[in-house]
Amino acid sequence: GLLELTRKKVRPSLSSLLERSCPYCEGTGRVLSEESVSMNACQAIRSLADQEDSLGILVEVHPSVAAFLIGGGGSHLRELEEEIGKKIIIKGSDSSHLEDVQVRALYSKEEILALSAPVRPGEILDVEVEDVHATNDSDGIARLHGYIIDIENGRDYIGKRVLVKIDKVYRTYAKARILER
Repeated sequence: GLLELTRKKVRPSLSSLLERSCPYCEGTGRVLSEESVSMNACQAIRSLADQEDSLGILVEVHPSVAAFLIGGGGSHLRELEEEIGKKIIIKGSDSSHLEDVQVRALYSKEEILALSAPVRPGEILDVEVEDVHATNDSDGIARLHGYIIDIENGRDYIGKRVLVKIDKVYRTYAKARILER
């Protein structure tokens, strides 16, 4: 009979699905992928929700992990909140390591409100435009305590400080426009 000597791998390895090249050591090491860290964060959220009789949960993670936790249009965040029956506030922090997940219980409505949206419509802020918006490449983004501010037509101002006026405030981000050019 015939004997198969070699077999080509047709699926990616488990390691390539769960890990990625380390952004801190320029690829010489491996870290968990954003998706893996977001799954770990979901487990930590569920565990804390079961242990604590709180009104909400604050989650602080790296911004790329925060994007996975929130999901497109906030869909994953809504599902998780419905599942645990508590308000969840997710803050993306650039100072957080990619694999770091911090969760803590929130016991008062005032604390939840203060953390939910640190800006109000009409508020004027001096911010640094940090990056291009992920889905609208003409916009730029800034962060205020991990809260995203989507700056209309802000792409050309990356790395610069600008005055912006907050137009609309949403649960996970705010829309703003530049006041001075």
